[in-house]
Amino acid sequence: MDLDEIAKYVKARTESGESLPYVLDDLIANGLPGKYRAEIARRIMQTEEDKRLYEKRLAAIEQKKTTKKRAYMVVGAIAVLIVSFIIINSIIEGIVLEQRWEGFKEGKVSEDPVQISYNDDSPLIMEKDGYTYRMTRLAKYKISGVVVSKMFQDDLAKISPIDFLIVWGDLADPEMDRYLKYSSGYRMGRIEATNRWAECPVDVDYINIHLSNNHLIPANDNIEQGMAGVRINEVVYMEGYLVKVESDAFGGPWTSSLARDDASGGFLGIGGSGCEIFYVERLVVGDRGYQ
Repeated sequence: MDLDEIAKYVKARTESGESLPYVLDDLIANGLPGKYRAEIARRIMQTEEDKRLYEKRLAAIEQKKTTKKRAYMVVGAIAVLIVSFIIINSIIEGIVLEQRWEGFKEGKVSEDPVQISYNDDSPLIMEKDGYTYRMTRLAKYKISGVVVSKMFQDDLAKISPIDFLIVWGDLADPEMDRYLKYSSGYRMGRIEATNRWAECPVDVDYINIHLSNNHLIPANDNIEQGMAGVRINEVVYMEGYLVKVESDAFGGPWTSSLARDDASGGFLGIGGSGCEIFYVERLVVGDRGYQ
């Protein structure tokens, strides 16, 4: 590349009235490598005005680079702060959950159930009546509440022989029987208002997040016998895992709910995806313990 010829071309354009920075920008836009800008400018600059305009243009370019770099740094710092906040918040939530898990004791019907995510994919295997059931543990789970309805039922009883409809919080108060009545059937828990509903001290939203329909899978025969002996309005404590069950004994996976506010039947019933499928490893009923 003949820089002398390029310099002559640039000089001719500047003598015709175009500014030196403009001409150089135009050449670079049309393929002249930027690294030659300073050398060409040096060869043709003759007046102080040429130098001033050229230096002003260089300063503007550097300022633009600096501004963009600072913007990237600010965005990067904000991203780091957001990620750090999410990580710290997750750690704090995990610590709080672990503390609740350790502090949650049987008979505390005033407290919400405790659920902690479980990340081990190794399945629990259960053999029943010639069928194999594979259970994936989705979360560790503890619940303490009052059994307001229960049901033995259907083909799934081979692995889940009983359902408990359980309430806690204000719903565990025996006075609530004035306003609500409970029943179970077809793997659903049902809640209906009595003729005194207008006097009920809690609303429908509170009711729907303070009860759950539990399809129970006892870990052994001893726990199953304990479940069978539970009477309506008894306080129970259970711990184990919420699970997804797969087997040739029925079509498709049977997957637990992981939320307490997804009652698919609303006020009149809890069923379908709103139920907990609960593999129970420990059951306490009054002074009787099963594990």
